[in-house]
Amino acid sequence: MFTLSASLSGGKLVMGGLLVEDRVSVMTEGSGAGQIGFDGTIVSYEGLAFGTATGGVGGDFTITFDASVTSAAVDALIQRLSYANVSSTPTATRTLTLNVVDVNNADLSLFRFNELVGPSNPFDGIIFPSVTAPTFVDLNGDGRLDLVVGENFGTFRVWQNTVNGYTELTGADNPFNGFDVGDVSTPTFVDLDGDGRLDLVSGENFGTFRVWQNTVNGYTELTGADNPFNLIDSTSGYGRAPVFVDLDGDGRLDLVSGDYDGTFRVWQNTANGYVELTGVDNPLDGISVGSGGYSTPTFVDLDGDGQLELVAGDFYGNFQAWQNTSQVRITVTQDNQGGNEGPSVTSGATANFAENGT
Repeated sequence: MFTLSASLSGGKLVMGGLLVEDRVSVMTEGSGAGQIGFDGTIVSYEGLAFGTATGGVGGDFTITFDASVTSAAVDALIQRLSYANVSSTPTATRTLTLNVVDVNNADLSLFRFNELVGPSNPFDGIIFPSVTAPTFVDLNGDGRLDLVVGENFGTFRVWQNTVNGYTELTGADNPFNGFDVGDVSTPTFVDLDGDGRLDLVSGENFGTFRVWQNTVNGYTELTGADNPFNLIDSTSGYGRAPVFVDLDGDGRLDLVSGDYDGTFRVWQNTANGYVELTGVDNPLDGISVGSGGYSTPTFVDLDGDGQLELVAGDFYGNFQAWQNTSQVRITVTQDNQGGNEGPSVTSGATANFAENGT
């Protein structure tokens, strides 16, 4: 709900994405308490005019607010927007966008990302010759997130986040010094044993997941039956990139992994261990980053609705995003950012995902 009425004066509501056959307007109620009125041009709330409407016939529908606008009026207005189609053979799909922009140009749109370059980029000057897989974790308990990077040769490099910026930890100062998965390390951190310490899990080029338990004496690799992912079939894929997220809301973090073919595999965390979800049981079934392959997933709430969206990098350096909605469709966006990008980890509960079609 909108709460800052003062900033709405001079702002506007815009419904975009209309096709030629589309019509958008406002359904009038009256002038009573909580009611919206509309005469075709002037929009009122509880009998007091607060905006002027234009368009809506095959193009953007815009309502410009005047000084009488209130947050309650805008909330009520959104509930009274109407749509119609005048074609006898209407286009099957379209994407309509609703936005409210205040006088300060704040709006309802998804987060906007602006690249930081040169000295503005806190990682300026950090260069890898090939594949990189970054993630962030507070390694020393100082409240700052440090940078851990998997790389093409299978090792892990660490930059400590200090008051003066990021400083690489090398040799014995690197808590992962000597750790090596072979080729293409893809680290993530998760508390696997409930001791409050984040353990290291890494994919590698040949499809297995290596685990190092975080103990009071440092990180110790879990092998064989001690590795909770020991029985995961490594013959059916490679180039794994793990991330942990609660997909079913049971409080347990499930394992999602990108794969070389661009798809996403899911292992549900049950009381009896991790069980792979396949076919329609996999909420990410049918989703792929495409021909580039080597999907590197993470989850983050992009639109502030409390649900986590899926964001993935691919071999060609693109970022693709799948919006998590309660509907049966999903919106896909992508942006080419340059080679081998792999976002970091966020965990939480999500709903099901579906393919693009909106």
